[in-house]
Amino acid sequence: MVLSTAYRVGHEVRLPQERSVEVLHIPKTGGSTIIEMLALANASFCFTETGCPAGLVIAGRHFRCGCSTELIGVHERPFGWQTGGTAGSSSTLYVSLVREPKSWLKSAISQQCNGPFKRSDTCVKGNFSEWFMPGAARKFYFSVDNLQLNMLGSIWNASNFLVCTIEGQAHVRRSLEYVLHRQLPTNVVANRANAKQWQTPADFDFLEYESHYRADEQLYRIVSSAQDACVSRFTHPLWQGLAKTV
Repeated sequence: MVLSTAYRVGHEVRLPQERSVEVLHIPKTGGSTIIEMLALANASFCFTETGCPAGLVIAGRHFRCGCSTELIGVHERPFGWQTGGTAGSSSTLYVSLVREPKSWLKSAISQQCNGPFKRSDTCVKGNFSEWFMPGAARKFYFSVDNLQLNMLGSIWNASNFLVCTIEGQAHVRRSLEYVLHRQLPTNVVANRANAKQWQTPADFDFLEYESHYRADEQLYRIVSSAQDACVSRFTHPLWQGLAKTV
């Protein structure tokens, strides 16, 4: 995996490294679906950022955000950048999903225009260039170019990682089943943030914003062209068995 490390994301809170599996939830890539799968299976898991501080109600049960001693953590946090050496914990498996940038951007815009910016000139007129300007009032999704690559950071230097496209989500599910020793539901579609789909303007042109996602496009091409639309490394003995199943 050869990608430029010239990109940075300015989050102060980095991905934890305490649990067997840490899922790096890049926004708009199916993280809520993973949380719901784990919740419905009564799995040993926790989550942060997503749905915080109120928590989430899944199948009539309330789940609070926050972590302690669970097996799996799901976090909307960047991995962080490291120069040289092995990144992260040598025994933790880091898991993430990536999405085709045009599809990602339309979903991110849809969430914002369904919510806090619904009546803003930006959403009404369909001109989103201002969200990419320094100091603009918008979600952090747009605060840095190539958000997906930035959030993954130095995950490629970790001893154990699994990064798939959202089309390869079944392999991520199998990795979670491997550590939990139980099956997870396969018919979960969590889309709370976009429950009412905002209609993309007919003249929406991704080419206007593509310059902000060149490296993410390269990332997606690399991962989607790999076998089973996943790239991985499993070096710790804990994950040798998993290497044969994904």
